[in-house]
Parts: sequence; structure tokens; C-alpha cells
Amino acid sequence: MQRSIINKTYIKYFYICLLFIYEVIAPIYWYLPPMVGVLFILLVQSFKNNDTYYMFAVLLIILIFEANYNIFPFVTIIIFTILHYSISSRLEAVIICNKCVLFIHIILAYIFLYLGLFLISFIFNSEYLNFNFILILHIIIEMIIVALFLG
Repeated sequence: MQRSIINKTYIKYFYICLLFIYEVIAPIYWYLPPMVGVLFILLVQSFKNNDTYYMFAVLLIILIFEANYNIFPFVTIIIFTILHYSISSRLEAVIICNKCVLFIHIILAYIFLYLGLFLISFIFNSEYLNFNFILILHIIIEMIIVALFLG
């Protein structure tokens, strides 16, 4: 039996390192999407596989995302956890197409994050993100990235 030189876990952590660097650089350029959907998909995969190191790395990247975009700490993690346990697990049981599930995860991640930030800003009487058509462009870019790399 021939073994591959590159192990899948090394590739997975290489992508995590690239995403870490990307999340640090992304707020500088407005046209780079914040990768909210990709972060949600990676968090769901870490929940499924019970991989604690992978989950810790994804949670760290989410905290960096929150710090870069001035979001209250742990709000995104709470929203993603609620979304995963309320809708995502049922969605995967109903829909058979894996890429369709990933695309729906991206759309739901953006919608729920936007609604959660709107609710938090309403509670604390602070500014929230206005809906922008660049958001739709970001969703489309993330769908292409997920179709190429995670699908």
C-alpha cells in the first residue's frame, strides 16, 4: 500500500493558517469578503469531527474576525453555535446535495450574523452594519471559494 506524502490533516491546518493570515489582512481592503460563511462551515465541521485543536483554531480565527470588524466578543461564536444546533443539523438531514448544504450554510451564516448584530446593536444602542450590495458579492465570492476548496 502506497502512502501519500501529504497527510490530509496537514492540508487542513495549512488552510487554517492561510485563513488566519487572510482574516488579518481582509479588513484593509473593502473588496475582500470577511469569510463568514467559510468560518461557519469550518466550525460545523469541527463540531462534527470532535477535533478540539481544529475547533480551537477556528474559534481563534472567529475572535480575530470579531476584533477586526468591531463586533462584540463571542457574539459570532454564540450565533454560529445557535445556528448549528437549531437549523444546520436538521438541514443536513433533509438535503442530500453536499454543495447545496454548503451554499445554504453560507447564506444562513450571513443572514443570522446580520440579524444577531442588528439585535445586539438594538439592545446596546450602538451602530450596526447597514445592508449593502457588496454583501451579496461577498456571498457569491465565498460560494465560489467553497465550491473550489471545500466542496
